[in-house]
Amino acid sequence: MLALGCNFEKARKVWLLLAHTDTNPNIPNSYGLTPLSKVRQNIDLLCFRYLLSNPLLKVDFVDGESSPSIWRGSSRDYTDDDLIHLLMLDPDFDLNRPGATGSNALHVAIQSDCSASTVAALLAAAEGSVDINMKNRQERTPLMLAMTSRIEREQKIGVLLSQPDLDPNIREEIEDHGAVLHKAVKSGDPAICRLLLSHSLTDVNLKDSKKNTPLMPALNNCYSSKSAQYTEIVQMLCAHETIDINAPLLHAFSSPTSTFACGLLLAQEGIDVNARSVYFGRTALMMSIDLPAESAEAKVRMLLSVPRVDVNLCDCYKEPPLSKAIKNGSGAVCRLLLSHPSIDVNLRDSQGFTPLMHACRGAHQESNLEVIWLLLSRPGLEPSFLWTEMMWIYALMR
Repeated sequence: MLALGCNFEKARKVWLLLAHTDTNPNIPNSYGLTPLSKVRQNIDLLCFRYLLSNPLLKVDFVDGESSPSIWRGSSRDYTDDDLIHLLMLDPDFDLNRPGATGSNALHVAIQSDCSASTVAALLAAAEGSVDINMKNRQERTPLMLAMTSRIEREQKIGVLLSQPDLDPNIREEIEDHGAVLHKAVKSGDPAICRLLLSHSLTDVNLKDSKKNTPLMPALNNCYSSKSAQYTEIVQMLCAHETIDINAPLLHAFSSPTSTFACGLLLAQEGIDVNARSVYFGRTALMMSIDLPAESAEAKVRMLLSVPRVDVNLCDCYKEPPLSKAIKNGSGAVCRLLLSHPSIDVNLRDSQGFTPLMHACRGAHQESNLEVIWLLLSRPGLEPSFLWTEMMWIYALMR
């Protein structure tokens, strides 16, 4: 009867029923739902307060779906500060007990409309008994949920980061398996990123399932509508004392990242412009050559302006950048490389071919014809050709 009254949100009926001494507020209906579960489902705050005022109510009573009644409806993100404060006054309530969505009291307080002060009060009252790194069924910790909180998001994150047992590097097991810093960077919120970077345990080099560190998505978004925010985040990450900027450098020059973002990286102290990738041993220069023509030319020009760049550094197949550019038919990139004073036009790859040999083999491409003449005009060129290349040279001379 009481559950029926709650179901139709009849607050007056609930009040009258509760006034009867024989009323048991914990009896479930035919679906196994207690009156408190029904009130939480229907977001009837007045009935809810009437029930909580009854001394016989058991807030930890498990209903027919094996969920504590107090959490019923929490998956819809409906709760308030009064609920959390009331739970803190009940010495028998287990704050770590999960509800239907696997969320404990801390999860519910953060993802709801509770204030940051209520979250702080909950953590203080728990005295370390709440598992601050506990995941719900969506594999999200309280810190991850705070990233999507509707109100006082920054303040809630600050409260959580002040807890000694917090681990900010826990990765969720869904989507891209990133940590909270990855999500803060993708959201383009410099204030949240600054908070997370202030924590001593935050790993700025942690990689998600796509092998991306937090700096990489920030670089990719530097040309978006929120470019000012992402630029600030890039500078913030690069200034971190433990940042490894060589991996993001290779990422930036192997993807369609804006040249402005690439310039931000090259301006950082300690950058190794000749760093090699784990696979194939390619440098940023080698990776830039593989990009579309316009992007490749801009990024190669940028790299060649760095005094420390080694234009002759080969990959694991001993292929030099010039030979790669010639094979790709990148005439503009070839001209840029040949204009560098340190270029070695006689380097051979693992098959023994020089850049000139590759150019002659691709002489049917118009871009390579110009490269051949540029190579032949180099004073240091060693004319060591195979018979095929000699035939191409003879045909061109005619």
